[in-house]
Amino acid sequence: WGACTVYGKRRIGTLLSSETSPITARFFSGGGTFHRGFGSRQLSPQLPVPNNNATPTNPLVGGIGTPQLNGTYVPVGGDGLWDSSIELRYKIIGPLTVAVFLDAGFVSVGSFDFRDVGPRMQYAIGFGFRYNTIVGPIRLDFAYRLNHGGPLSIISDPAHPVYAPAGSECFGIGTGST
Repeated sequence: WGACTVYGKRRIGTLLSSETSPITARFFSGGGTFHRGFGSRQLSPQLPVPNNNATPTNPLVGGIGTPQLNGTYVPVGGDGLWDSSIELRYKIIGPLTVAVFLDAGFVSVGSFDFRDVGPRMQYAIGFGFRYNTIVGPIRLDFAYRLNHGGPLSIISDPAHPVYAPAGSECFGIGTGST
């Protein structure tokens, strides 16, 4: 039987600019390397993109054909970032290790502000396996996003508004009107 090891990492970043930052310079998070509760680059402010040809079928979100369902959300990055992870690994036998982890983070529209750390933080817990080979480890992780923290920011496009009912959320994304 093996030993127990604790791993941790944190990224904090901010873009300081008097103008709107280009999307290629913005921060994104999510995926296997950073916040495992989100898909790759999906932990980010979102831009609603309307699609009038969409046929929404999920009655849990709103009535069929309501405007907030006719479209999709695209991650566009932000100017502030907090990403952290703590992982406990236990070597089971030979090259096989089991891990449990807690990931926390957010990406803000504006520059990083420590006041956002509590209310904006998104969390995920999970477990995984590591198998060490001669060319490097093979990793398999399973994460569950906790229902804690505010919704992801929505950057509205005034030329193409997408509405959500006041005081509601759509899969944890956006609240209020436009």
